[in-house]
Amino acid sequence: MTYTTEAIRRIARLALALARSRGGRLCSADKANVLEVSALWREVVQAVHDEAYPDVSLQHMHVDNACG
Repeated sequence: MTYTTEAIRRIARLALALARSRGGRLCSADKANVLEVSALWREVVQAVHDEAYPDVSLQHMHVDNACG
């Protein structure tokens, strides 16, 4: 998988904006425990949240936990 930081930022901004308009909560599911690119994903999503969306509740979850 190849993601650029800017692509992740774009997706994070969209997801966080939607979350803001739909109750203010977002859960970002990733595979950071196994995939290096997912660690980058988690880091960038958190940074976008901290920069511009502190009013949205952001939770990170390993995708394996979301599949229960």
